[in-house]
Amino acid sequence: MGGSVSPWPSSPCPRRNAGVEGRSIEFRFADISLADISPRIEGNNKGFDFSSPFYGGARLDFDLKGEIVSMLAALDVGAGAARFRRK
Repeated sequence: MGGSVSPWPSSPCPRRNAGVEGRSIEFRFADISLADISPRIEGNNKGFDFSSPFYGGARLDFDLKGEIVSMLAALDVGAGAARFRRK
């Protein structure tokens, strides 16, 4: 039994046939919090609270010479809340 948990049924960066032979590299991330990205923002800012997780990915496509021919990125914000308060 296997599988993955993701808000997307497939890759966040769908593959398009660009007609260029080469290689691709794809990065994916899921359930990342603001504190995971920048602990300083979460810890030092008492007037701001963001509880939504981030999901997304990026893909870089290279030709046979190793040059980038295309790039695609996707970002999704999950359910949660953003609160702004006076300090």
